[in-house]
Amino acid sequence: MYILIAEDDRQLRKCLRDILKRCGHEIKDVGDGAELVEIALQKRPDLIITDLDMPNLSGQEAIKKIKTHPELVQVPVIIVSGYNGEGMGNFGAGCAALLSKPLDFGKLIAEIDRIRSGKISDKSDS
Repeated sequence: MYILIAEDDRQLRKCLRDILKRCGHEIKDVGDGAELVEIALQKRPDLIITDLDMPNLSGQEAIKKIKTHPELVQVPVIIVSGYNGEGMGNFGAGCAALLSKPLDFGKLIAEIDRIRSGKISDKSDS
């Protein structure tokens, strides 16, 4: 599965990249929302994992831009954030999963496996 990760915390981004590569996924990681939009449009990922609070463009705004492109509307999104769903309005309801920080990598891998198996539904774990 080709996964695009957007996280401005370099250490967490590296951990995500390393763990998911070991699980057999192809990974591209970026450090801000503007890069997320650019790479998503170029590479068309199978899954996006994003933080919300990032420089240049928030994860929420980046996903809104990405979802305006018909070829990317069905790409599932996992939000990994310290916000725990507060202040997200209806945005979190459209995501495949909402995982809170500090991140439980076991839960993340379980969500990816659920998505890969085709059992995608709006689900959050805040």
